[in-house]
This record gives sequence, C-alpha cells and structure tokens, in this order.
Amino acid sequence: MYIYKMDLGFNFLLVSVILFETIAQFLIQEHVKLSKGPYLILGLISYCLVGFIYYHMLSTGKGMAISNTLWNIGTIVLVTIIGWLIFKQKLSKRSIVGIFLAIVAGALIEH
Repeated sequence: MYIYKMDLGFNFLLVSVILFETIAQFLIQEHVKLSKGPYLILGLISYCLVGFIYYHMLSTGKGMAISNTLWNIGTIVLVTIIGWLIFKQKLSKRSIVGIFLAIVAGALIEH
C-alpha cells in the first residue's frame, strides 16, 4: 500500500492533523446543534493544534502540495463518515463516488 512508502514521522503527523481537524469540526457542529457548552472553544483549540501540526508536516520536507492534499483527502473521508454516522447526514451516490475518487487521487499523488 502506498502509505507505507512515506516516512513514519510524516504518517504520524498526517494522521494527527486529520484527527484534530475532524475533532474540531465535530465540536463546532455540536456547538451549532446545542448552542451551549464548551464545544466552540474546544473546537477552536483543536484548530490551533491543526496549524501547529501542519507546520511540523511541512518541516518534514514533503512540501505543501502533497502535505495539504493528503491532509484534505483524509479529512474529507473522516468528516463525511462522522457526518453520516453520528449526525445522520445523507450522502448521494454522486457524493460517494466523489469521495472514492478523492481516495484514488491521494494514492496517485503519493506514487
């Protein structure tokens, strides 16, 4: 699989930035839904961590184009899954095909 060709440090940072952005999006969606609690502040803190992690991703030498593309593809997939499973958001067949194509694009970019 293509992800194993990347270095371990970059993989860790990539997974971290995807998870923290997904957590931030989840928390902000919860704040919109409930309009109370610490969700907005926690979401903003998570986004601050995203910036910090992204800085370190760029420091690995992968470059902005590959780093940002892989990060966005991972976030698209994970946020879509959470939106569908937790928030019961509907996905059209066209959206599902688009997500699949994003995954294929990520594989092609890293090869």
